[in-house]
Amino acid sequence: MKRLLSVISLTLVLILCLFMFASCGVKSYAKRLEKAGYTVENATKNEINETNKAAGGEYKIKAALEATNGKEYVWVMKFATKKQAKDQAAVMEAYGGFVVEVKGSALIYGTAQGVKDALGK
Repeated sequence: MKRLLSVISLTLVLILCLFMFASCGVKSYAKRLEKAGYTVENATKNEINETNKAAGGEYKIKAALEATNGKEYVWVMKFATKKQAKDQAAVMEAYGGFVVEVKGSALIYGTAQGVKDALGK
């Protein structure tokens, strides 16, 4: 019985850690960009839902932010999976004009310097 309780407890702790790690993805980019002098705006749930709807529900964007410092621009989207981020990156690269990077399940899109600042390079 003790062993079962410890296994359940460990499983719950691991699940909690996973949720915390996933939710920190966009926040860490926001902190990095704010330190670099950007004004950061988080996307609202309605904006995220509209974006997901526009994509036909194919992608599940978990969180997004937009940042600018007046000269540079960057947009970070956190997808449910890495594959979704890569698929969307391919679509955005076709538009041209901006730099597109994928890091894990996050897609970073914007000016060359904006993307560098988001990635901390």
